[in-house]
Amino acid sequence: MKHGLRYIPLLLALLLCGACGPTDPVEKGTPDTVTVDGTGYTRAVYEAGAVVMPDKHAVLSGALHPYFAGFEMLVSNSESHNGGVIITDIKGPVYILAPASPVPSGWTLVADSSAGENTCNCTYGSSIITLAIFSKIVSAGARVEIPVLDGTFSAVPLARRITWIQEGSPETLAANEVQVEGELIDVRTVKKGQKAFPQNDNYLFADDALTAFGGHSVQCATGLIESKGVTRMRFGLSEEPLIASVEETLPGWTATGKTFLLGTLTYRVFKADNYTLGDWISMPATASATRAPFVFGHAIRVQGVSDFGDVTISEVAKLRSGTVSNVCIALLPDGNLLAACTGVKEKEGISMFRSTDHGATWAPFGEYSSAVNLIENYTNLFVYGNDVYLFGVAADREGFRVSRSSDNGRTWSVPDGSTTGLLLTGKYHTAQVPCIVSGGRIWRACETYNDDDASKKPFVISAPVDTDLLDAASWTATNTVTATSYYIGADRISSMIEGNVVEAPDGSVVNIIRSNSAASSNYATLLHVSGTTTLAYDAATDWVSMPGGGKKFTVRYDAQSGLYWSLTNPHTEGSFSHEGIYAAGLQNSLRRNKLVLISSPDLRNWTERATILSDPDPFFHGFQYADWVVDGNDLAVVVRAAFPEVRGLPVRQHDSNKFIFVKVKDFRNK
Repeated sequence: MKHGLRYIPLLLALLLCGACGPTDPVEKGTPDTVTVDGTGYTRAVYEAGAVVMPDKHAVLSGALHPYFAGFEMLVSNSESHNGGVIITDIKGPVYILAPASPVPSGWTLVADSSAGENTCNCTYGSSIITLAIFSKIVSAGARVEIPVLDGTFSAVPLARRITWIQEGSPETLAANEVQVEGELIDVRTVKKGQKAFPQNDNYLFADDALTAFGGHSVQCATGLIESKGVTRMRFGLSEEPLIASVEETLPGWTATGKTFLLGTLTYRVFKADNYTLGDWISMPATASATRAPFVFGHAIRVQGVSDFGDVTISEVAKLRSGTVSNVCIALLPDGNLLAACTGVKEKEGISMFRSTDHGATWAPFGEYSSAVNLIENYTNLFVYGNDVYLFGVAADREGFRVSRSSDNGRTWSVPDGSTTGLLLTGKYHTAQVPCIVSGGRIWRACETYNDDDASKKPFVISAPVDTDLLDAASWTATNTVTATSYYIGADRISSMIEGNVVEAPDGSVVNIIRSNSAASSNYATLLHVSGTTTLAYDAATDWVSMPGGGKKFTVRYDAQSGLYWSLTNPHTEGSFSHEGIYAAGLQNSLRRNKLVLISSPDLRNWTERATILSDPDPFFHGFQYADWVVDGNDLAVVVRAAFPEVRGLPVRQHDSNKFIFVKVKDFRNK
C-alpha cells in the first residue's frame, strides 16, 4: 500500500486571532500540494498559537491572514535556516512565511499579511518578530530556493499540502516530536472541555490537567478508555518522557506528584527513570491494567498505522474538523480519469483530481469552484459524447442542477438558471449515483429532501439524448414514491434513498435503491419506471436480498461479462460495543469496515466475488460510498475512507478522513 500525505497533529491555540485581509484566493491557481526537499524541518499549521521555532517554543500571534488558515508549514529551530527547495506540479504561486523586513530577494509581499492592525508576530518570552507572507510565481516542475535569512527566524514554506521528501526516508526525531505505537491510538489536546478518550463523551479534561503541565498547551496520545492504547513510545530532544496512569506506581517510572481528574478517575503523571534519547521504550504493562494510559508531548505522531487502497488522492486538512464526502469518478473522453470529492479543503466545496496513468498518480485539476459553479453536494460525474457532466445540488441542498465541461473537466458551466443547468427548484437529496442511457434517454435517480431519511421520497428524472441537458425543459420527472415503511418478514425497511438507475435484463428502466433496515442491512428494493412519469414498486415482490443493500452502493452493468456489478459493505455478524458512544452496540448501518465486490445476472441474485478492503475494527474503519468505472479489464474505484493515521483517529467510521483510489485488477475473473 502506498502512503498518502502525512501530517503531525496541530498544536491548538491558547491565543485567538482576529481576521484580516481578503478572504478570496490571493493568487489564482494556487497549487493544492507542493513538494519540499530540505532537512531538519518540523511540521506545523498556520494558525494562532502554532509553534514556529520549536527550540524556543515560539508561537504565532496577532491577526493571521484568513486565506492561509489551515495551510501547512515546515518550521525550523531558531537560526537553523534549513533551506532546500519548493517544487510544484502546476504553474502558480508558492509561499513562504518570513520576517516582514527586509523583503527576501525575488519574493513579493502578499497584501494584508502584515500591515497596521493586521500584524502577525512570532512571540517567545519578551521577544517579538513581525512576520509577513511572501509569494513567487513559478512554472510547473521549477525548483524554487527557500531563502536563507539573516537573524533568528528562518523562512517557512507554506502551502495547503506539503509533501516533505525527508518523510519518505529514515529520519531522526525532531526536537519537539514524540512518536507512539499501539492499537487505535488517538492524538488529542489537553484543554478544558476536551474529550479525553476517543468515542467517549463522559470524561473531559478540566483546568487541573492543563495546570499539571504548567498551563502550556500539550498533546496526549491514548486509546479507547478500556484499551491498552499506547504500547511503546520515543521522545525528541526537547521532550521530557511523561505518561499518566490511574495506577499509583509504575516500574521504571517516578511519580511527579502531579495529578488530574477525569470524572471519578485520578490520573497520576510519571516521568521515566532513565531514558536514552531516540530509543523506543515500552509502556509498563501495569499502566493500562484498568484504564488506558496517556503519553504527553508537543508534536505527537502515531507510527505503525496501515494505509488502505493503492493511492491516497487527498485527505482532510485537519483531522476531525472535516469529512471526505461526495466521492465520484469518471473515465474522460481523452482516456484519463477524473475524480472529485468534498471535505479536503478548509472551506466547503468540490475538489477535482486527474490521473493520466490509470490511477497510479493523481494531481489537483481544473478550475472548478463551488462559489462560482454552484454545485457542492450529492455529486456524480457522467460522460456523454465529448462532454462531462456534474450533477448535484447547491448550498443547503438547494436546486437539483447539472454543470457541463467541454474540455475534459478543466472548466465548467454555471447552472444558475432554467436554461443553464438548474433543472429543479426546491431541496433535494441524492448521492454519487450513476446516470445511464436507455431508450434514447438519459436517466438519473434522486430524492426529495427532508431532515429524516424516512421522509425522503425517491423519483427518477430523464431527458432525450438529443436535447440540451442544461435546459430544464428537456427533463421529465416521475412521481415520487412515499417511503412508507414495509416489512420483509420481520425485518422492517425504514427508508429508501440513494437509488441507482439501471436497465433491467428485459430492457426496462429500474431504480435499485438502498433500503435501510435495522436488523440486517441486507436488502435493496427495485422501483420500476413506466414511460417517463411513473415510478412504483410492490413490497411483496420487489425486495432484493443484496449484501450491503441497506448501505450506499453503486450498481452498473458491464456488457462484456453480461453482469451487474457493485461494491458494498455487507452485513457483519456479531455484537460490537465499547464503553463510549457504542455502549448499546454498533448498528448495522454503520458496520462499514469491509468492502466487497459483488455481481448479479438479473439484479435479484447477488454473489460476493472478492473482498477489496477490510479491517477487523468497525469503530474507526469505514470503506464506504465507493464509486467506480470500468477501465479496460479493471475497475477504477474511489472510496470515502475512514481509518487511523499518523495524526490519530477519525471521529468514527462514518466520518471519513481519506479520499483513496483502488484498482480492482481483472475484476471479471474475481
